[in-house]
Amino acid sequence: MNPSSPEPSPPGTPSQVLSVRIVSLDYYMAPPVPGLDISYSPFHCEEVEEVPVIRIYGSTPAGQKTCLHIHQALPYLYVPCPEELLHNIERGNSCMTGLLSDLEKTLQNRGPAKRKHVHGCGLVRAKKLYGYHSSEEIFVKIYLYYPHEVSRAATHLLGGAVLDRVFQPYESHIPYLLHFLIDYNLYGMGHVHVTDFKFRPPLPGDFHPKTLHRKVDSSDESEHKTHSYNAAMKNPIIWTSSTVPHALILGGSSTSHFMEGSSSNFRKRHTFMMLEADSRVEGIINEKYKMYTSLSQTTADTKMVQSLLAIWEELEHLRLLDETKPADIGRPPRDAVLKSFLHGIKYESALSALDPKEEGSHHKDSAVEASEKLERCFKSLTDVIGTITFSQNDCCENIGSDAQRTSQSFDEHEKVVLRS
Repeated sequence: MNPSSPEPSPPGTPSQVLSVRIVSLDYYMAPPVPGLDISYSPFHCEEVEEVPVIRIYGSTPAGQKTCLHIHQALPYLYVPCPEELLHNIERGNSCMTGLLSDLEKTLQNRGPAKRKHVHGCGLVRAKKLYGYHSSEEIFVKIYLYYPHEVSRAATHLLGGAVLDRVFQPYESHIPYLLHFLIDYNLYGMGHVHVTDFKFRPPLPGDFHPKTLHRKVDSSDESEHKTHSYNAAMKNPIIWTSSTVPHALILGGSSTSHFMEGSSSNFRKRHTFMMLEADSRVEGIINEKYKMYTSLSQTTADTKMVQSLLAIWEELEHLRLLDETKPADIGRPPRDAVLKSFLHGIKYESALSALDPKEEGSHHKDSAVEASEKLERCFKSLTDVIGTITFSQNDCCENIGSDAQRTSQSFDEHEKVVLRS
């Protein structure tokens, strides 16, 4: 069975890509919109009543606050494919229908009976994660309507309430929104890139970015093709009523069929953000940024953990911005601060070692041992002072006072050694 049967929608402008940073996301249930949502269920042979829609809150690379509605992202779980499904097609289809019907009946008996719960299913090939498995197996991917019912369906399948058989569910423990991020190669604070989208009116009349953005030169072209952050930051688009084509606005001439048979509240905005747009999961292009490289073919600069690519690129972007800023004369360099802090710790340790009083110890060193210990401490203290460089004259006063205290400590310690 096909998991969905969405109506075809006219393609958007291929060169237009909407990029939104994923700051926060949630979902809501709403009646399906023809052309954007899954509006028909082949399993129930009737129209769908409610579907989940994901909302992504963030901003574009140019800084425009945006709310992006993602359609056709249904919750799901996997169960191993029954053996009879593989040997006989007719018997397999009958078994598939019986599995969905019994699961639907179980969810209705132990929950709200007026609404539908199961949308459909499909066959997929996958490899089990736990244990060693050399080959892929066939699984049944069951689609539901309500994300919070995935755990309930998994409990019924595992408890033998469906077809009086025990079905081991897979990936039912993953939350709905996290499942969505994993499936489409998305990360928190990363960018989602969509090509098929429509804006909800009204659009802003004008916008002036407040921040500077990195300009990617020709030497970064190879990274631009694989790294999503560079692609989003190369030439940030400013979306206004004068720059957005009429075909990319809901209610335009090419999108009027979206409103046929749909709720009149669909075009209403959910937020007060500058931009609000709708897209489908098929329009997300982040999966193209996935890289599968052998370890033998990688270099020292290759970042193997793909979820950290956005962080590395963000740090590189901030570093380039810092280089373009004028230097602050009154502020010491970061490396000098860290180096002086490290020397300060070593200096305090050397001073504390000169103190002859040791708490909790009644053992007295001999004159020779005390003299050798004093020589080692004084040498380490001299090494620390010798490595510190100062650029201002007032720092010399601090060194002079520290040296005076060191000399006094040395004299006192020498008297103690002589008395012993």
